[in-house]
Amino acid sequence: MGVFSWVPYLVINIQVPFGILTTIINLIGMYLGYLSNNRLLALSNLIMVFSIIPVIGYIYLTKGYLPM
Repeated sequence: MGVFSWVPYLVINIQVPFGILTTIINLIGMYLGYLSNNRLLALSNLIMVFSIIPVIGYIYLTKGYLPM
């Protein structure tokens, strides 16, 4: 579900802060994976928490928000 929070940035081109949804949704998923003793689920959600950083960097570089 965390990947779907990227859609406003990458596909629809909405520039509002939906990136925080990735953090919130995947932190909840990591906790639920921990409770279910599923290490793969918890680890994949932890990786997805930090996955928004490259997406934000890509958007800022391609849209010209950062001065070159």
